[in-house]
Amino acid sequence: MMLFYLPGIYLLRSFQSRQWSLRWLLLSPLVAAMPLIALLIDAPVMNQADLVSKMTLGLVTLPAVVASIHLFRWLVTKSWRPLFTWLTVSLVISALLASLAIFVTQHASPHAIEQGEYYASDGWWFIGCYGAYFTAILLTAWIVVMAMAHLIQSAMQRVHRT
Repeated sequence: MMLFYLPGIYLLRSFQSRQWSLRWLLLSPLVAAMPLIALLIDAPVMNQADLVSKMTLGLVTLPAVVASIHLFRWLVTKSWRPLFTWLTVSLVISALLASLAIFVTQHASPHAIEQGEYYASDGWWFIGCYGAYFTAILLTAWIVVMAMAHLIQSAMQRVHRT
């Protein structure tokens, strides 16, 4: 996860704030060294994993990290509207995923549920996790699109000034 997050946050913050002080630039070797150290760590889980597997793992966990940071920030700053909007969208997506799962199960085979069988509600929270993860993917995509739009807009303004 260090392969993506630390250098990505450093570069994003550098380009957004355009902060090029000596102190900020002296931080760059440390930021570059952290992912290299993470690659050299011999974790038991990642013994057989290659670089692509590690990068894929980092990319898959990115939406969860982004959503966690935003949810924590919204809680600390008491920004209730985005928090409740995120929770509402997450619940709606969870309900849609649950109905899609039931629909696919019913139509996959005509005898998916035999007489006397029923859907167990023991794992209801699991579909909520899927909904929250999908909402986190949407939030991450929204942040990336808005950052790209902002960069394009600022570049267009600089071109028109000259």
